[in-house]
Parts: sequence; structure tokens; C-alpha cells
Amino acid sequence: MKGLLLKSTAFRFLERFIILLISLLMTPFFIHHLGEEGYGLWIIILSVLTWFNVVNLGFPSAVQRHITLALEAGDEEQVNRVFSTSIVLFLGLGIIAATGLLTLAQFPSWLGISGPMEVTLSYCFLFLSLKILWGFLMNCLHGFYVAVLRFDIDANISSLNAIMKAIIVYLTIPQLDIYGAVLATLIADVITNGYKVYWVKKNYPYLTFRRRFVSKAEFSSLFHFSKYVVASGIASTINTKSDPVIVSKFMELATVTLFSIATRLCGHVQAFVLSVSGLFQPIFTRMVARGTNMERLYNQVTSLNLFVCTALFLPLFIFSPLFVELWVGPKFIPATDLIGFFIFGYMCIAVGSGVNNVLFAQANHNWIFVGNLLGAFVHIAMSVYLLEDYGLIGVAIGTPAGFIISELIFKFSLLKYYCNFRLLPIYLRFGYALVVLYGLGIPLKQWLQTYTAEQWLICFGLAFIILPITTLIAYVAILDPEVKRKIIELALQIKSTRWKGSTELDNP
Repeated sequence: MKGLLLKSTAFRFLERFIILLISLLMTPFFIHHLGEEGYGLWIIILSVLTWFNVVNLGFPSAVQRHITLALEAGDEEQVNRVFSTSIVLFLGLGIIAATGLLTLAQFPSWLGISGPMEVTLSYCFLFLSLKILWGFLMNCLHGFYVAVLRFDIDANISSLNAIMKAIIVYLTIPQLDIYGAVLATLIADVITNGYKVYWVKKNYPYLTFRRRFVSKAEFSSLFHFSKYVVASGIASTINTKSDPVIVSKFMELATVTLFSIATRLCGHVQAFVLSVSGLFQPIFTRMVARGTNMERLYNQVTSLNLFVCTALFLPLFIFSPLFVELWVGPKFIPATDLIGFFIFGYMCIAVGSGVNNVLFAQANHNWIFVGNLLGAFVHIAMSVYLLEDYGLIGVAIGTPAGFIISELIFKFSLLKYYCNFRLLPIYLRFGYALVVLYGLGIPLKQWLQTYTAEQWLICFGLAFIILPITTLIAYVAILDPEVKRKIIELALQIKSTRWKGSTELDNP
């Protein structure tokens, strides 16, 4: 299991690195060819697609859980029952979601889009409704990667998708404008989805769809698990994807581009964090199946999440003004004023993700959606209220406010109620992480803005010096002692293996 987790972590980090690199290369390309308004429209389109994928946040979790339990029990008939039922389920949901997107395509003004952009948005939604349908159907297969801890396969497929998409975008956008991005998305999805089907069928040859396996009882079981997850997913999507629409409704469309610079940089870093935190859900599920106490693992996972979050977000916080000026130009430097607020929200998520793991594994997730809804309400209300006086800063303030409610207050109350875990150690560790993040980040950020020149060589040189120091400080201050011990043991084991291999090569 350790080997699979390490391999999966490595490939997921590689996936995120590839996606990050492509994004850094393609964002200036998008802005240059589409303009600020055109790129802002593309950000709106991506946000809306996430809304219509919101049901995926519920039923795939249920399917993954049921497939994991069926594979653990060696019950091939149950695996086929879950698979066949999920195909019918996701086909129906995909048709509903695609119909909803086509309906929204008729009313672009609902999103604050006006003028010639209305027709463009409508046509983009028309074509991308196919992506929505395919995406829903592919959720029948994701559970097989998760169940056997083969996150590396999923990561490799995602990397391939991103690379193909970037190549096609580069070739088509100069001629087709924003429709080139739509075409690239569809072609890349067709190819990678075909490979997903091939891999699952190759590794599970007994897997088959039969009408007799479509079970009302299985559907009821999936729905019973998913109904709260769906509601939670809706709330989380509102919480994380509503900002671009709020900005486009109350400000100019070009402002969405400025706002997205900050959100996308933070989103890429958060994706690296999720490469670690997302690995532990199947382990918690297995521990529940075996009746093992999870408090110790929960504390270790939460400390690891906070360490990874701090170690990765701290460089972004420190170097963002210098990096953004070099990357997309001084015009977008105001976007870096938003990053500190978003980072606090993601730190809250790092703490809450461990709670999600525990409660989902126990199927005690029923009330998570209430916390997410409360957080979403606070987020949107504060963003709209503060936007008039503080502009984009006001919208950014709403993000951590919502996550404080949903992650730090509500979910911890659920954890205490269902599991009676001690919360004080987690709150203290969260405090240590904030002290490291902002205590180091604010003075170093101000120092760089005052005393450094805008050159790539200087940026990378300072990063090479500063990052190991800040990472070491975060390691000492945040990580659980047991996790530190395991990391040291793993490092020594890897070093020993390499030394042994080198010796064997020298002495055949």
C-alpha cells in the first residue's frame, strides 16, 4: 500500500506540475489572442461548466465507496451491479445537466454577458454540452482507480489531456478565437475518455453492463449516500465558483481576467495540496470496514495537509508581485493583493479535508452540506456587500469568511459530535501554520517588492535560497512528530535502496 501511495503521489504531483506549466505558458497566450474580455468570458464558461458538473461531487463518491467495498470483498457480481446501475444513473443525470446548460445558453444575460459576447457564449455552451454528458458517464469508471489506489493512472490520463488540449489550442485559437479552446476541449476529452474505458476493461475483464444488474436497491443505496454529498457539492461549488459571476454582474467583464489571475494561481497550488490530501479517503474507508480507531491517523493527516498547504502557498504569497509582473505584465499586479485572502481560505480547507475523510468513511456526512451552505451564504453575502466599497478586495474577503464558518466551526462541531476527537491540538497546529505563513510571508513579500529588480533570474535565484528555509521552518513547526519520524525513515530507506543499487552496479 505504501508503494502505491508513494507512486500515486509522485504521479499526481507530476500531473499538477504539467498542468501548472501549461497554464503558465498558455495564460499570456490566451490574453494576447482573446483580449481581456475574451479571456474573462472563457473563465465564466469554465465556472459555469463546474456548476453543471456539481452532481458529480456526490454520486461518484458513492460509486467509489461501493466499488471499493465490493472489490475488498471480492464480489464480482456486486461490482457489476454497482457499475451497471451507475451507468444508467449518470446517463440520466448527464442528460439533465446538458439540457440545463443548453437552457442557460438561451439567456446569457443571466451571467452579466451582453452585446456580441452573448452569441459567442450561446454557441460555446451548445458545443460543450457534449463535454458535460461525457463527463457524467466517465464517473462510472473513476471508482476503479480509487479502489485499488491507482491514482497514478488517473494522473497520467489527466496529464495527457492537458498536453493535447494545449497543443490544439495553440494551433486553433489564432484562427478560431475562443471556439478553438472549445474544439481543443472536446477533442482531448474524446481521446482520453476512450483510454479510460480501455484501461478499466483491460484490468477488469469481467466488468460488464447488463440490464439485469441495474438494481433499484443499489440505486437507493447510492442515492442514500449521495443525497447529502450532492447538496454539499452544490454548496461547495457555490462557495468556490460564484466569484467570477459576481464580478461579471457588478463590474466589467475585463475585471474577471484580473480576478482570475489570483484565483487560478491559488487554484493551481491547491491542486498540489489535493494531490496529497486526496489520497487518504480510501484508507479511512478501509479502517472503518475493519473497525479501526481513526483519531491518530486523522491528526497525522491534518498536520500533513497543513504542512503541505503552508509549504506550497508560502512561496506564492511571497513571490506573487514579482512573478505576476514578469508573467503577464505590471497591469495585473493588483491581482496579487487578493492572494493573501484566498490563501487563508485554502488553509481552512486543509483543516476541514481531514474531517471530510473521517465523516465520509463513516457515512456520517449527512450534515456537511449544511455547513457548506452556511459558508456559501456568508461568502456570497459578504462579497456582494463589500464589493461596492472595496471592489475586488471585498469579493476576496468573502472567501475566507465563508470557509471559517464551514470548515473551522461547523465541520469541527460534527467531528466532535460523531467521533469525540480532541480538537485543541488541531486548532493549535492551525495557529502554528498561520504564524509561519503570514509571519514569514508578509515581511519577505514587502522586502522583495522594495529591494528587488524585475528579472526572472533574480526571481528564481531568490526562490532557490528562500524556499528550503521556509519549508524547513514549516516542517519543524507544523508536522506531527510521528509523521516527521515516518518521513525520515522513508528518506533513509530510499537512500539505502539507492546506495545498495549503486553497489550492485559497481560489483556485478
